[in-house]
Amino acid sequence: MYAQSGDLIDARAVFDSMPERGELSWGIMFGGYATNGCENEVFELYDKMQEQGWKPNKAMLLSILNACIGSGAIWQGRIIHTHTIREGFELDIV
Repeated sequence: MYAQSGDLIDARAVFDSMPERGELSWGIMFGGYATNGCENEVFELYDKMQEQGWKPNKAMLLSILNACIGSGAIWQGRIIHTHTIREGFELDIV
């Protein structure tokens, strides 16, 4: 709810206080940050996600790629593109 309304500070506070995070909570945070132009937070969250052993799904990767476009982070975009190929997502038209 907080992320969708643009209140990313409260959304992140709730996210960080969660004892367990699921795919949905990660995806909501990625989408909220990407939609609101918080590209650096998207990259920071992506790193945190990987440190905790999670793999992004297609929707998360799309948000991350949007952040790459918004920030001009070509190097990060290449990393995400490589990840999509490695996970087999390049076969998905979307």
